Amino acid sequence: MNDPTMPVNHRFDHDRSTDWRALEQFAAVMGRHPDLPTVDPDDFMWMGAATFADGRVVHAYKHCDTRRYLHLDEAGHAYRYQATANGGRYLSMETPAAAISHVIESRSRAIS
Repeated sequence: MNDPTMPVNHRFDHDRSTDWRALEQFAAVMGRHPDLPTVDPDDFMWMGAATFADGRVVHAYKHCDTRRYLHLDEAGHAYRYQATANGGRYLSMETPAAAISHVIESRSRAIS
């Protein structure tokens, strides 16, 4: 039985097939809500993507300042990567705000 949180394939930056749509859509949604943190796609690098048995693709975007990852699927859902002995799994984040806060908050700690 396949674990739905574990990818079946990966694509990385060196493959030269970057995809910014998930991050751009996420930034647009966050921008429509003034109470949510601002997301600037220019602050990120596309690092790769994981494909799952159900067809989902989760993209890994690395923040240029904090070096933390924002993992997003093409439907706008955010994930947290959890390393395991079997290669790692992607767990759903509770909210988009929690996902971006995880990435950006460490920037304020690094600047302080």
